Amino acid sequence: MTGSRQSDALRLSDNIAERFTDELAVESPLSIDIKHKSAIIPMGITMRTPGEDKDLAIGFLYSEGVIDKFTDIESISQSKDRISIAIRDEAEFEIESHRRRSEEHTSELQS
Repeated sequence: MTGSRQSDALRLSDNIAERFTDELAVESPLSIDIKHKSAIIPMGITMRTPGEDKDLAIGFLYSEGVIDKFTDIESISQSKDRISIAIRDEAEFEIESHRRRSEEHTSELQS
């Protein structure tokens, strides 16, 4: 999938209609998982324009404090809308602080 697609459009100006083809950005979900010491931790889903998914996921893990440097990554695998990054066992981080707790937050909001 590329980051854009063509679409038919209609431009209205001074009561004149003009048909043309426009280039539109595509947006789709990307699931990010990390694997660390045999645990798989879902990091969440983000919307993105497809294209540089690996760079997006690496930057996300860095900004979340999961990795300190690129060499903390052992491997990266990607399918259509999912990316899994294996973190070296030597890379230490607090797993519980990175788990998503959407179910807990949902029940808190409903109370």
